[in-house]
Amino acid sequence: PQSPPVCVSRALYMAHLPIHIAQLRRELQRVLHEGPEASLLRAMRYPRGHDFEEGPAPTELVLQVKALRPALFVCLLAFFIICAALLWSLTDGWRVLHREETPAKCMPLRYWLTAYDIAITLLPLTVSIMAVVPISMVGVATGRLIRSMISPSCEIQAPQLWAFVDACGMQFLVSLAGIALMGMCAMWVTPRVQQIE
Repeated sequence: PQSPPVCVSRALYMAHLPIHIAQLRRELQRVLHEGPEASLLRAMRYPRGHDFEEGPAPTELVLQVKALRPALFVCLLAFFIICAALLWSLTDGWRVLHREETPAKCMPLRYWLTAYDIAITLLPLTVSIMAVVPISMVGVATGRLIRSMISPSCEIQAPQLWAFVDACGMQFLVSLAGIALMGMCAMWVTPRVQQIE
């Protein structure tokens, strides 16, 4: 049996659920009617002093925001490319870690892979997407250093583990290119957003 406060709060939640669904439906209809740019301006309460209850943002302002669509699309595409590269590296790393038996003389490379996978797994908890570059760079450099110090026979005895270091290098280059593209988009978009009146 549940305690009375939980039953009461669940009953209140269920009673207010149709109201929340109706509000969500109204907001969705407004976004579809006004368009995403006007809805963004409404959410930002921009321009200041405009009463959004009386009507949507001025048309000229909406057109200025629409002009930013291509750059924002490129920036978003770069972000998804970075995420896809990291996700591929993460899943491939855990797969190699769990499927391939590692001889004792190749264990330092396995320890590196474990640390690299943990770092990439925890990456979404960082403050900025820019943390991808230093974490990947340190991970790739450390992996190459460790690989150069262990026996070359590990390339034959643990081929997937050996090759994963090179795959991390490719993932780092893809992430670096994506972040550079996002930086260029941000440099192009930021002054234009500041010019919007």
